[in-house]
Amino acid sequence: MQQLINEINKISGIDICEKNRKSKYVFRRALFVYLCRIYNPELSYEKIGKMLGGYDHATMLFAFKNYEIYRKHDKSLIDLEKKLVQNFSVIKPKKFNEIDNLNCTIDLLRSRISELEMLISKQNTIGQRIDNLIENSNNPDILIERLNAIIKMNK
Repeated sequence: MQQLINEINKISGIDICEKNRKSKYVFRRALFVYLCRIYNPELSYEKIGKMLGGYDHATMLFAFKNYEIYRKHDKSLIDLEKKLVQNFSVIKPKKFNEIDNLNCTIDLLRSRISELEMLISKQNTIGQRIDNLIENSNNPDILIERLNAIIKMNK
């Protein structure tokens, strides 16, 4: 897989192992994660992250999950992916079996559950703050002003 990293770096003109949040880096790292998981489903997100210089499991899962969105945003990823798949001999497709498909789906669902739990927690906090304001406010004008401030802070 190091050869794949080298090939992506060579074609892209960047080092995807560099800790950089610019979209060009993020998108190409996501391509690497995508190719690793599609063509080597037994390769864990943790191992993929270590190959890229120490990214954690959650970051690699996020990259895999969002790769399709990145492809729509940056059309050059499609061309890069095709070049790598067609011309790079290290990539050999492996057939997914049912267990691999289910494990991948489970990983994605766990990530989504975590995101939803955080969103629910945030919404509950906002609701509690609004309830406190209503209970402790005697002046409707001040209440409206404070509610508007809460709405602006949470956009």
